[in-house]
Amino acid sequence: MTVEHREYEHFVRSIVRGRPYGEPLLTGDVVRLFVKRRPEIPVERARKIVYWALGRLVRDDVVRRCARGVYIRTKRYRLGDMIDKTVGMTRTEAMSRLLTRSKSRIIGYETVPSLMNRIGLSTMMTRRIDIATNKYRRIIPERVNVIVHKPPLTVTPGNVRYLQVISIIKGLETCHVDAENPQKIVRNIIKRFGLDTEALKTLYEKIHGDGWKNGSPTVARILNGA
Repeated sequence: MTVEHREYEHFVRSIVRGRPYGEPLLTGDVVRLFVKRRPEIPVERARKIVYWALGRLVRDDVVRRCARGVYIRTKRYRLGDMIDKTVGMTRTEAMSRLLTRSKSRIIGYETVPSLMNRIGLSTMMTRRIDIATNKYRRIIPERVNVIVHKPPLTVTPGNVRYLQVISIIKGLETCHVDAENPQKIVRNIIKRFGLDTEALKTLYEKIHGDGWKNGSPTVARILNGA
């Protein structure tokens, strides 16, 4: 290995070390950082260098490839310690994590229709996961069952649960629902998240208007706190 190649590997390794364990890392992001550091290197050559460096890190068990162009920093444990939770992570789970968290910041949430089955409002299952995210322009790799949605507002830690519950409430009118008591399920979620019903109603009207007053009786009862 030449001195130049060692320098390349060291730079890619430093990028990986800057990521928390379990957070997905896209090859495209590493290439952009690499080109920014070494602008004299053509993008195509930079991409080949990054793939080569990541390949070496996979062999060294520093990262694990979980999908085409998607890697995760692995964590080593002493014998007897708990198993790394990222070992069994699927491509879809890795991409979902990438789209909902950026380091310690919340940037997205699972939304309908896939969320309806997960919370018990519908028995209809889908192979995909629907994610509303600030990174809605992100191109999803092949064979990753994630559908990206643009959120109605920029997702923040303060509004993420409100936006998620609003998507559920709207989903009562737009998605398949066969639960015996959907109102009770949604009210329990609101209670569990500790959401203020007046704030929820205000934000719902900001996003969807006040047509709910003449719409579904279930939606009306939920938003009125009944």
